[in-house]
Amino acid sequence: MAKDFAAAHHLQHLAKTVLVVGANIAAFGIVWLLKFAIFNKLIAQIAAAKSHDEELAERAS
Repeated sequence: MAKDFAAAHHLQHLAKTVLVVGANIAAFGIVWLLKFAIFNKLIAQIAAAKSHDEELAERAS
């Protein structure tokens, strides 16, 4: 997509490179942030369930 944009706007080689690398870094950052948010929420739910299970086990004793 970035390469096509650069070609359509007749950008020089350096500008094309900067645009493509910038798009790559931005996409990587977005994916990393989404992955972090999903895993953070998942791990928090697992920790909450584990503490709840431990609390129930203490009450049963």
